[in-house]
Order: sequence, then C-alpha cells, then structure tokens
Amino acid sequence: MRRLVACLFAFTLAGVALAQHDHGSHAASATASGMAQGEVRKVDKAAKTITLKHGPIASVDMPAMTMAFPVADPRLVDQVQPGDKVRFSAEKRGDAIVVTRIEKAK
Repeated sequence: MRRLVACLFAFTLAGVALAQHDHGSHAASATASGMAQGEVRKVDKAAKTITLKHGPIASVDMPAMTMAFPVADPRLVDQVQPGDKVRFSAEKRGDAIVVTRIEKAK
C-alpha cells in the first residue's frame, strides 16, 4: 500500500510539473554552490510541500519549471512564504524530488 501511495504521489508531481513546465521564462539558474534559485509560489504546511518557480536544478537534471516539492524536513515550510526569492537544494529520493535545504536569497 505504501508503495502504491508513493507511486501515485510521484505521478501526481510529475503531472503538475509537466502541466506547468516553464522553459526559460524564469531568469533563475543554478549557482556555483550547487544550489538552484527560484521563487516561492505556495507553501502548504499540511502537505509539507513548497511550490517553486525555479531555474534548472543540476543535481537532479531538471529544467526550469514551476512545481510543488515535498520537503525533507517539515520545518523547511516555516522558513519561507510566497513571493520569497530563494536558493535551494533538492535530491531524488525514491520516485520523488525532495527539497533538502532552502534559504532566502540575498
């Protein structure tokens, strides 16, 4: 059952990403530190997700788009709010791409 739920969640995220794919209209790009840049569009504390309009994420070979990401640590959703410009790290965990670190851009 867990595997089915995880697969359904991953397919849902992939569908959202494809539906909102945004080729290059966002000026953000990967930084030298390996962190990607983006803008917070939505924070869902109950679902523990952050929706980001982001530049390319080199660590997971993802082009620029807008997508809802689950977070590795639930406390990350308390660090940002919609409209914040951010730098973040993401990694693939199973079938999901998870935000592992996020900080407001300076």
